[in-house]
Amino acid sequence: MNQEKELIAEIKETLTRLTASNPTWRLMLGPESLTAPEVIAKLDKDRKFREVIIKHYFGLAIQIEQRAREKLP
Repeated sequence: MNQEKELIAEIKETLTRLTASNPTWRLMLGPESLTAPEVIAKLDKDRKFREVIIKHYFGLAIQIEQRAREKLP
């Protein structure tokens, strides 16, 4: 449970930095289109949404790692 809290805190921090550099950023999730502040607020209130975002975050991290490895000589 503590690890989940730490991960959610990191996601919130990332979204806050993202909003500072790109205020028009939106998360497209099915029929929903959420701004970073809306995602942050929903992370606090909606457990199912939190689980979806954590899976998405890990999936994205794995994709980034794979692309970086493909570029290695």
